[in-house]
Amino acid sequence: MIATACHPVSARYAQLRRVIDVSTGFAHATRGMNGDTINALRKAVTAADVATLVAMLDDGDHVTRLTAAFVLARLLPEGKAALAAELAKEEQRGVLKISRSGTRYDKP
Repeated sequence: MIATACHPVSARYAQLRRVIDVSTGFAHATRGMNGDTINALRKAVTAADVATLVAMLDDGDHVTRLTAAFVLARLLPEGKAALAAELAKEEQRGVLKISRSGTRYDKP
């Protein structure tokens, strides 16, 4: 079983992580997320997977974190609410500063 630094990963987490890994693109010898990655994960999840996607926001892999965030934003309204709550937590901790327009994210 795969585990992150903070907690063990559920079977569903591992399944969704596999979807990401299989559909990840490579450009210029660099692993990265693309539209296929986002669409593959979006097709694999339901509103019941919101908590798992939120957990993926803390994954050690940047592709997993980004893909989970994009998919949460597409799961209306449950996903957007969960993503907004996580962003607010990060901003309170001082990890992330969000502009008033909500379109630009900077580390303080």
